[in-house]
Amino acid sequence: MVESKKMQSVSDTTVCSGMHVVRCGDCSALAARHPHAEAILNAASLSHFSTFPGAADDFPLLFYLLDPQDRLCAYFRVIPDQVTLESRTYRWAWTGDNYTLPEYRGRGLSTKLQGEGTRHLHELGIARGSVFSTEVTLHIFSKLGIDVAGYVPRFVAVRSAQPFLDAHASNRIFRMALSRPAQFAAWLMGRWTRARARGQRADVDCVPADTCTDSELQRLLDRTKGSYSAYFSTDLSLLRKKLAAARRMGRVDWWVLRDAASSDPFAYMVVRRRWQEKPLAEKYKGFNLMTLMDFGFEASDSRAAGAVLAYLVREFFSSDADVLEVISGNSELNHLARRCGLLAAGKGMSFSYALPGDWACSNSIPSCEHWPLTHFCGDAFAF
Repeated sequence: MVESKKMQSVSDTTVCSGMHVVRCGDCSALAARHPHAEAILNAASLSHFSTFPGAADDFPLLFYLLDPQDRLCAYFRVIPDQVTLESRTYRWAWTGDNYTLPEYRGRGLSTKLQGEGTRHLHELGIARGSVFSTEVTLHIFSKLGIDVAGYVPRFVAVRSAQPFLDAHASNRIFRMALSRPAQFAAWLMGRWTRARARGQRADVDCVPADTCTDSELQRLLDRTKGSYSAYFSTDLSLLRKKLAAARRMGRVDWWVLRDAASSDPFAYMVVRRRWQEKPLAEKYKGFNLMTLMDFGFEASDSRAAGAVLAYLVREFFSSDADVLEVISGNSELNHLARRCGLLAAGKGMSFSYALPGDWACSNSIPSCEHWPLTHFCGDAFAF
């Protein structure tokens, strides 16, 4: 598959040096080779990411620029992964943390670095992808010809209307006047959601993942993700590393759904709880948030989608969380979320990617619904 838009050249700038690249193979000599990068990516991180699927000594983990004073003035990070497209597996780079020093913003440094970094990745036969990008970063991507595939929908259910009142009612008296009717509306919607979702749990057991064997879990990952035309690494050890990273920032539970009669696992879900300090959907903050971080079932399995949503809703309404967040590219789950009264919130999660021009793929996978996209895709380590 050739890139849908050819990577465009970006004029050089004289305010910084050429691009520097920290690779997996630099682990043993990071301080000597890249002393400026140690504050962003230490040797322990290098060693950790070097064990990921798709990683090798030549795999870049950090791209950066230095200014005339030898300061690191712009950078972005990379996490290794693998992607399977039409039964062929390739290396994939999740990119994020696109940052430029304030005094250098507006000079094109980020555009220069993103463009050169993308070309470098493609020369190595590595594709790149990004999620949750800012509008500024998406603008840079569009200038460089990086495909912005769209936004993965975000849905929410609420037990407390307070986060919405805080965001939309700035006047304290007005907010207090709205509090009772808004909370009553949230209670009514919650009853509707629980009633609609409850019937989806029939003949299904939900058990902790640690009650399953490793071979059962690996087969489940392979079967559920492999039902998509494009999917990322299904390696069980990678999921466990993401779980460990997420658990440093809050409570995370991993559940497996089994057929009650046969005990065969057919779906899973990863659920995280934490106090939300950063704005959600660019507006809402200061509340307990429950998030469906990851899930898996065969792409068109409506029964599995219903069971995942039903047990997720049950878990939410039996917890102390104020808001439930679901980000899903699966059409079956999204359809059921709407039917059960979950509300669309904001644009959702952006997804952008650029494939090397020599990859032997068709042009049939450009949109978000062809990818099994969840919170854990590329962004697990930000939590």
